[in-house]
Amino acid sequence: EWSSKFLPEPEFFWTTQPALLELAWWFTQFRLAQPTAEFKKLEGNHDKRMPNLIVQNMRQAYKLRAVDELALPPALSVSRLLALHTLQIDYVENYPDNGYWLNNNVFVTHGDLVRGNPGDTAKAITNKTAFTTIFGHIHRRESVTRRLKTHAGDLIFTAFCPGCACRIDGTVPGSKSDQQWQNGIAIIEYTEDSENIIP
Repeated sequence: EWSSKFLPEPEFFWTTQPALLELAWWFTQFRLAQPTAEFKKLEGNHDKRMPNLIVQNMRQAYKLRAVDELALPPALSVSRLLALHTLQIDYVENYPDNGYWLNNNVFVTHGDLVRGNPGDTAKAITNKTAFTTIFGHIHRRESVTRRLKTHAGDLIFTAFCPGCACRIDGTVPGSKSDQQWQNGIAIIEYTEDSENIIP
C-alpha cells in the first residue's frame, strides 16, 4: 500500500492495518518463546517506503510524535505502529546501510543487492566480502560458500538468504507466479569464532 513503484490493485487497499496486526502477532510469539533473547528488526526496502512517502507528500508529519510519547519512535513509523518497544525489539534503521554482527565473522543485513539468476546474488556477495553474510531482500533461498587461502590459513565464508515469508504464488505486487521466490527461515548457531547455518 505504501509503494509508489507499483499501482496497487483494489484488493490491496486498506491492508496496512491487517499486515501490522499479523506481524505484531508473529513478533509476540517469538518474544514469548524467548523472553530474554536479543531481538532486532532490520529496516528493509518495504519499511523504508513509509518515511519516504511521508517526506514526499506530508513532510509536516515526518518524525512527528505525540506530546506524551516524545521518548518513543515517531507516530507514523514502522517501529511505533508495531509497538516494538513493548516487546523489547530493537529497530535497526538506515536501510540499505544497516545491519549488525552476530560474531567476528557473521554480518546480518536486509540487503539491497539483486541478481536475476538463482545463486547469483549470493555469489556476488561472496565476491565483494570476506565474511559470512546473512541477507534477505531477494525472496529466494541462496547459499554460496567461498574459501580463500591466506597467510594465516584458510578463510571460509558464506553468503546465505533463507528465503521469504510472503506469498509466492504471484499475489504479492511486484511478483509473478513463475518467479524464483521460495519460502524459508533459518537458524544460525554460532560462537564467537564459528557459525553453522541451518536452513
